[in-house]
Amino acid sequence: QLRLALPFAVANLTEIALANAPMLLVSAMVADRVAVAQWGLIRVISGFLRGVCIQMTLPIGAELGHDFAIGDVVRLRGLYAYGSLFITAMASLIVGGLLPFWSDFFALWTHDSIPNDAALTFTLLIGSAVVAPSLMALGLANHSNRGYLLVRTKGVQLGVFLVLSAVLIPWLGPLGAAIAIVASDLLTQFGILTLVIVRQ
Repeated sequence: QLRLALPFAVANLTEIALANAPMLLVSAMVADRVAVAQWGLIRVISGFLRGVCIQMTLPIGAELGHDFAIGDVVRLRGLYAYGSLFITAMASLIVGGLLPFWSDFFALWTHDSIPNDAALTFTLLIGSAVVAPSLMALGLANHSNRGYLLVRTKGVQLGVFLVLSAVLIPWLGPLGAAIAIVASDLLTQFGILTLVIVRQ
């Protein structure tokens, strides 16, 4: 049981590392304390959005795993398509509701002590909505015994993120970290995991 669970444990630990490493890297590589504070606050909201989307995929992922186990490919395809559409629509609805009021919300949240970085906000929030459909592939992979696919995907994602961060953070600051997060998600979770899952 431990041997079979190990790939999933490694993949989930990598996911935790990807959630926390950006904050550590920005804190270590950016000297401007205001920029680090902006990054931390905006990252909390984008992380919350990603967490909500992952929670929405859990019951759908369990159903997909059941369909996969019994070989009901027709129902699997339909539910996967509808699930991806639902997650994307919900993420887009949340981001669309946040963005028009973000500057006022940020000013109230920080008591006007930290200025809002519109480019950083836009990159993180829009990026969270763009990669939302790939969370459906992540859910299906977790519920259909594809641990080694998850390990490879998450390993590549972590590597891509670290390389992009090393290049972009010294140049662009927190915005570079945001671009690295979104780009690594798109390249790996969309470009590898989702394509493999959909093809199969």
